[in-house]
Amino acid sequence: MRTILFFLLCCLVLGCGKGRTDEQPAPETPREQPRPLVAAHDLFHEFCHDENQAGQKYNGQRLLVTASVWRVLESDGQIIVQCAVDTDEGLVPDAVRLIFVGDRDKLTPLRKRERIEVEGTCRGRAGTAIRLENCRYVGKVNRGILSGRVTLKGQPLTEGRVTAYCQGMELPVSGQLGADGTYRLEGLAAGEVRLTVRGRGVPARFCDPATSQLVVEVDADSVRQSRPVDFPVHLD
Repeated sequence: MRTILFFLLCCLVLGCGKGRTDEQPAPETPREQPRPLVAAHDLFHEFCHDENQAGQKYNGQRLLVTASVWRVLESDGQIIVQCAVDTDEGLVPDAVRLIFVGDRDKLTPLRKRERIEVEGTCRGRAGTAIRLENCRYVGKVNRGILSGRVTLKGQPLTEGRVTAYCQGMELPVSGQLGADGTYRLEGLAAGEVRLTVRGRGVPARFCDPATSQLVVEVDADSVRQSRPVDFPVHLD
């Protein structure tokens, strides 16, 4: 009888403990929160509009920022990239200042008006500029290319300038016409691009982005592959 009771008691204990384990489940690894992607001109305008509110939102935060290069400087072992923003009052060449400790080989070859993406910690305003420290260079943002020939009344326009205005870009991209009327603009963003043309004899409506009807779509694939998009311009 005792043997039977002992057997039943063992079965009861084993049944209650079935499926249990002494091992605790491994804690989930917290996922890194995605850093907000901010355009330099939006960051600059937010600080100009309400510095206290922008400071509460961004200061101390690690951000991904797209910006247009204006000048690259070296000082005390640091690389300083000054980024320009176009405002209603005009161009601000040192609107956003990016402070790097490394990446010299990648940064010093950068040209004026090239758009880049960087990761950095926002430290608010330093004078008139928004300052980001401990920056890391991510890469160039836009690699779109637009090219073609400009003709006026059927003849090549041999002197003048073509300017591209891209949605979401801080600054327009501009270039001189060649002697045969050709142009080539690099560093464009994907999406709608509006062109203006300035030169002798060019009608005024083509000189202003508000009235120019020279519009072309630059597709994302051509930007990723840096494949030129051909866009002949006829000013008739």
